[in-house]
Amino acid sequence: MDALQQELQTLDYPADWQFKIACSPLLWDRVQRKSDHPEALFAISELKHRVTFLNAAVFRESRYVYRRAMKHELGHIRCGCKSEDEAEKWARKLERQTMAKR
Repeated sequence: MDALQQELQTLDYPADWQFKIACSPLLWDRVQRKSDHPEALFAISELKHRVTFLNAAVFRESRYVYRRAMKHELGHIRCGCKSEDEAEKWARKLERQTMAKR
């Protein structure tokens, strides 16, 4: 939870956006089925409900992996769309901005 809070401070998520963590594989499977995203490994955003679901397993990966997942989901929010390609474009843009600040 601390990792998530730290990362959220560095990313420009909407103030009223909610995050929910699926703490077990069983819960993550349920999120995938209900949202109709069975291929999603680490995160799913539901724009209508202003919530991002995170698979707790993402925090067992490297910092880059969970930051990348969060940037990808922020891409969905920024474009206001479900397009994976558009979300990836936003994620890459956010990564370039992060690199430029260093």
